[in-house]
Amino acid sequence: MTHQTQPKPVITKRSRAVLPEALEAIAGFFFACSHSPLERSCREYLETRIARGVETYGQALSTHNCRDALEDARQEIADAVLYLTQAVLEAADNRTRDAMRDLQERVIELLVDLSELGGEQP
Repeated sequence: MTHQTQPKPVITKRSRAVLPEALEAIAGFFFACSHSPLERSCREYLETRIARGVETYGQALSTHNCRDALEDARQEIADAVLYLTQAVLEAADNRTRDAMRDLQERVIELLVDLSELGGEQP
């Protein structure tokens, strides 16, 4: 797998804010799944992540920012696999451990899917 060093994001003429579309995707997911009590929490968490990005990069995440979005996602999902492995190893009981393993498997599937989209094998 190729590990790319990504440039700092920049605003271009084609840039568009990502947060409104992500919030709309969350709303659509919760509408379809009827898990509305969690929707507010997820929306607030995304808004917090965008704020952190502004602190780190001086701007909110936008499209056409001179970065490879699939590579960024692949790196973040790989980190999630590692964190979930840690959670499995640290789980205090079998029920929690099993739930973390199930989630870990779903995240690994995402990593594979992202790698295939990018033409790479994990």
